[in-house]
Amino acid sequence: MMTFQRLTGSRVGRAFIDSTHMLLAFETYCVNQSTSALLVDQLTQERDVLRVFLDQLQKERPSLRKMDLKAFLMLPVQRVTK
Repeated sequence: MMTFQRLTGSRVGRAFIDSTHMLLAFETYCVNQSTSALLVDQLTQERDVLRVFLDQLQKERPSLRKMDLKAFLMLPVQRVTK
């Protein structure tokens, strides 16, 4: 009879194996995250309309929890480490 630990371990391993294609996409996202943050900085400095729009959105939408766009871009990277 298979023990709980062996059964759980094989299911966790299978989940990783079945998700490899998603992990590769996530790797690309993580590698490009700093470039994305720099682009957000550049565009908000160059385009006043974008900066004002993002600032207003951050202030007026409680669902954003006062987080800016760069913080949202970082969330997936932080979540994988938890």
